[in-house]
Amino acid sequence: VFERYKKYNGVEGNSPETFTDTNRASTTQPDVEDINRDNTMNTIDSYFEYELDITRDNLPLNSIDEITSTNPIGEFIKDVKIRPRNLPNGTSEDVRWYQFRIPVNVAMNMFDDNVNFPQFKRYGNISDFRSIRFARVYLKEFTQPTVFRFGTLELVRSEWRRYLSNLQPEGQPANDDTEFTVGAISLLENDGNYELPPGVELEELYNNNTVIRQNEQSLVLDVCDLDSKDSRAVYKNISIDMRQYKKLRMFIHAENGDTAGADNSELVGFIRMGNDITQNYYQIEVPLVLSDGTNPIWPEENEINLALKVLQKIKSENLGNSTGDAVFYDVLDGELTDTPVAEFG
Repeated sequence: VFERYKKYNGVEGNSPETFTDTNRASTTQPDVEDINRDNTMNTIDSYFEYELDITRDNLPLNSIDEITSTNPIGEFIKDVKIRPRNLPNGTSEDVRWYQFRIPVNVAMNMFDDNVNFPQFKRYGNISDFRSIRFARVYLKEFTQPTVFRFGTLELVRSEWRRYLSNLQPEGQPANDDTEFTVGAISLLENDGNYELPPGVELEELYNNNTVIRQNEQSLVLDVCDLDSKDSRAVYKNISIDMRQYKKLRMFIHAENGDTAGADNSELVGFIRMGNDITQNYYQIEVPLVLSDGTNPIWPEENEINLALKVLQKIKSENLGNSTGDAVFYDVLDGELTDTPVAEFG
């Protein structure tokens, strides 16, 4: 198979020819040189570039736990899967598949001469991502023939967006050196590295007498060099009548990265709900217990399990507050006494 299509520009049906008795296949020539068929030759050379040094030394053999802090592409490798393959000679060997996840729409300053992100580069006068018309993948600096197989090559988006405004206490500037990335981890794509939260069962769909099990995934927030009392967050615009629900439940897992950076209860997980997230909202927070391989992946101490009627009590308690300042309460067993809850506005 490698040799059969080795010198073809693509196998998508380039240059469809009129079938004859002697020529019944396409050729290696593209249909037209005008790829987007706009009858215009575009000579503007402006683009963003993402470069990965995929040498053997940078690729872990068995799991992402082998990735060190000095690995230049370590933060982009999200999973390693090993699958056995039977060879024609009757033996077998392990084949490794790597999942790379590259943040495309990052802050513009990451494409400048930034020592923290040397893989991100910008050429020409391109300034944003509003009009991206082409993308290409190319390989260079190989000393011998190398074959790559792509399971999927796709753009992935999320309904959760990074909150880019300052979350520092009033009067304190935000730390621009804090690194913050958003991703996802799921049961189907990251089997072996992900476990279902306690009590959560996979949804099943019945289709033509076939049971299709749905995927289950979690949001991943990766933050580095976070200042004391500073925060990083993602947000999602929704419209829900919360009066139709009785409880708010959220599972949180926390762990240190390559180097120990925090201890138990030094990090706080929080969620804000309201008409906006700056002036009128409820904030629910819980001090986080870190998992290190010996602790449960989903510690009960990290779980937010709040009866929504508590928010009604807080609202009635706070009706007389005319200062506009945030008022904090503690909640234990459904009463206002351990999960801090704040109402602002």
